[in-house]
Amino acid sequence: MRKLSMIAAVCFFNLSVYAQQPKMIPFELNGKINLDTGAINLVFSTPAEYYPGKNREQTAKIINGKFWIKGELPYPESFYLQWENKYRSEPFLLEPGNQWVNINIDSNRKMPEIDNQAMKEYANIKNFRKEFSQELALVDEKYNKLLAIHKDGLPAAIKLEMEKEMHEQYRKNDELLLAYVIQNPNSYISFWSLINLMSFGYQDIFESIYPKFSDRLRDTYAGKVLGEKIHSAKVLGTGKSFPILNVKNNKGINFSAAHISKNQYTLIDFWYSGCSPCIETFPGLIEVRKKYQHKGFEIIGISVDKEKDKADWLAAIRKYEIAWPHFWDKDGLESAKLSITAFPKNYLLNQKGEIIGQDLGAAEIADYLQHNLSK
Repeated sequence: MRKLSMIAAVCFFNLSVYAQQPKMIPFELNGKINLDTGAINLVFSTPAEYYPGKNREQTAKIINGKFWIKGELPYPESFYLQWENKYRSEPFLLEPGNQWVNINIDSNRKMPEIDNQAMKEYANIKNFRKEFSQELALVDEKYNKLLAIHKDGLPAAIKLEMEKEMHEQYRKNDELLLAYVIQNPNSYISFWSLINLMSFGYQDIFESIYPKFSDRLRDTYAGKVLGEKIHSAKVLGTGKSFPILNVKNNKGINFSAAHISKNQYTLIDFWYSGCSPCIETFPGLIEVRKKYQHKGFEIIGISVDKEKDKADWLAAIRKYEIAWPHFWDKDGLESAKLSITAFPKNYLLNQKGEIIGQDLGAAEIADYLQHNLSK
């Protein structure tokens, strides 16, 4: 599921990098943390393919509440800091040169205090998004209250409302990003925000946002990678025919257009056996399929499990009693070509194989089928 922040960092698969190596410039990060000892990790906040090959995640020792990290960067890039499994900062921009950061481990998933030129824009963006952030907070508050009331599970009507509202927030978030980039084409924060969003799958609006960045940003290493990814993934735009991936089921039979055309609607569900958010969707999908399969609806699962995890993939199908057809995209190679790297991910197709929706919850799928399946 996407996170609605400007630099946000769901389960990722990474690809190899193919852009020309840029010139690297030294950086130093001087940090303070409310711990005396231990270690802290500097981690890529988006898939590693957007970072030059010489750029590495790092670990620094904490000595008397201080730590130092040195390395090289070509331009401002997005990272987060993590201490064990107990603290993770909001992603921030690290830039060439010297800068400092102040970490409070009691403020998990919050933006740390950081002093560099790239992050001076952060306050302006927060103000630009102020009304939207307040709207998000109210939505979160409303549904947290509903979850507290309905401890045994939300009623179907509330689930549907929540899923639709979530997609409306995604749409507003993307439109806000476009509006901000038009006004600020050299914004590195917005640039890494689009990279983050692309990690969760292509959206039609990305083709409008990307050209609005300056040549300077689009010509960076990460900018070229992003441009190629958007170009390759636009086949997943609304109304486009879903590509027939070179994947096989456990009997070696290839996925084909015939698997789609024999049903009025087909949900293509990407997942893998170690993805907890994926597994959490299965009960809802099982119920939708049980209700609408005989009326012309089917689900096709595509696993991106690694070769070494093939047995886990097959075991998960049995364990969770997933009766729909399953195919294996070994190591996620076919999916990654289309920037399908965050999971769960789904696409709803009509009988022609055209994409009519993506990232739909079970309640949304059921509502659509109820109103659109032929009687």
